Amino acid sequence: MAVEIRPIVLEDAASYRRCWDAIAKERRYLTEYIAPPLAEVQSAFRHYLRTKIPFLVAVDGARVVGFAVVYRPDLPSRRHLGDFGMGLLPQYRELGLGTKLITGVLKLSLGKFESVVLTVFRKNKRAINLYEKMGFKPDSGLKKFMKLADGFDDLIYMQKQIVK
Repeated sequence: MAVEIRPIVLEDAASYRRCWDAIAKERRYLTEYIAPPLAEVQSAFRHYLRTKIPFLVAVDGARVVGFAVVYRPDLPSRRHLGDFGMGLLPQYRELGLGTKLITGVLKLSLGKFESVVLTVFRKNKRAINLYEKMGFKPDSGLKKFMKLADGFDDLIYMQKQIVK
């Protein structure tokens, strides 16, 4: 597999939405069960591109197979914190792509945020191990936060300081 990690472009919106939707429908890793409509994704992409949100995709040819992003919260009181999100299609996991995506978006986040925060489900041990390897520290959590495909799961908050 020749997978490339690169910044998003508007033309990625439909393929990104299909990737996001496939991961959401697994009902194990994301809080959404389905991706939003394409028009909403395209509108969000325009905003991300205009405001230079750190957003990378992993592409296999023209197909988006993974993504990592650090969103800027809307609340002025939280603008110093970036909200991290990522996902990879099942056949692209365990290939080192998650590490490459996280490394890339954290580098793009330098100077934009003081720290990056994320949430992860307690049962997602693979992601927790990756996040810890990348320097994220567990902070707090919520019990029985969401009903996933295999039952309820707790939500863990993690944070990484990225001030230069």
